[in-house]
Amino acid sequence: MRCALATALFLLALTGGARGMEPDELADALKAGGYVIFLRHTEAIDGSDFDTANMDNCATQRNLSPRGKEDAKTFGRALRNRSIPVGRILASPFCRTRHSAYLLFGADRVVNEYGLKSVCESTAPELAQRTQALRVLLATAPAPATNTLLVSHNCNIRAVSDDGWESCARSPGMGDAVAFRPEGQGYVVVGCLPIAVLTSWSEMTAKR
Repeated sequence: MRCALATALFLLALTGGARGMEPDELADALKAGGYVIFLRHTEAIDGSDFDTANMDNCATQRNLSPRGKEDAKTFGRALRNRSIPVGRILASPFCRTRHSAYLLFGADRVVNEYGLKSVCESTAPELAQRTQALRVLLATAPAPATNTLLVSHNCNIRAVSDDGWESCARSPGMGDAVAFRPEGQGYVVVGCLPIAVLTSWSEMTAKR
């Protein structure tokens, strides 16, 4: 029942634009590697970030909620259960993005990437710089037989999106992911992974 509901939610999310791969098809593609997975950080508490000059001061930032911490663990279990290999893990330096990544695969595997820092309140030059940085990351092929994981913010994915993308890719919810395939100097959207789908995968027995 949960798998059926998750699939229905996924298909509903795609109605805002061109249809991408369905969840099981996307999982099989990701198993072979070669993709970039963009994850919007998992659920964070309401509020504002007051000291963005000091990224280590989590007390002045929005942090993960208890549900957000569980959702991050769920994301990690989901990938492991579907045998989806992850190589490089890059995260925005905000605490909620770093901690989402830490809970997925452990802090020792996560690299702070300032190019993924939130663009929500950026100046025009900052927006241009970080948008270009994200475009480069999405177009960079992962190491063979792996996928790259980027953990960032909704504003960032919106900054590089266009109207041809499905709605779930243009504005993912907290804990939702979007898969891209690097092609030449660019990239294409191949599908979305809402947290409902990831939750259903996390509850499965590990596959193959």
